[in-house]
Amino acid sequence: ELEKIVDYPTDFNSTFCFNVAVLNVIWKMVAGINDDFAITQGPIVLLDMFPWLRPIVPRFIRSKWMRVDTIEKNMEARMKLYQETIKEHIASLNPDHPRDLLDSYLIEMERIKGTQEKHYENCKY
Repeated sequence: ELEKIVDYPTDFNSTFCFNVAVLNVIWKMVAGINDDFAITQGPIVLLDMFPWLRPIVPRFIRSKWMRVDTIEKNMEARMKLYQETIKEHIASLNPDHPRDLLDSYLIEMERIKGTQEKHYENCKY
């Protein structure tokens, strides 16, 4: 994405590019899985690059041309991936050999299960 704007003066919001890279690194650390979070978002990226457009662009354009529905489906798919990853980690969990942060988290959740630690209810998967 950054290569597209090299050598051109622009007012580019690079937050999306860096957020995707950071999210990929964090997901690798948490779940031990490489995943491409750079889901093509199409024209909706314009709203990130030019936030002043948000109040101007009519709702029907955001829904149809900017594919907000597609983005919401992608978010649902992402949540499903998270849930499946957690289930897979639970099924193959070895408390003596955690593979990643998710394993460590699940081991700790099992350890404090049934105790009076007040954080347990807030941290359920």
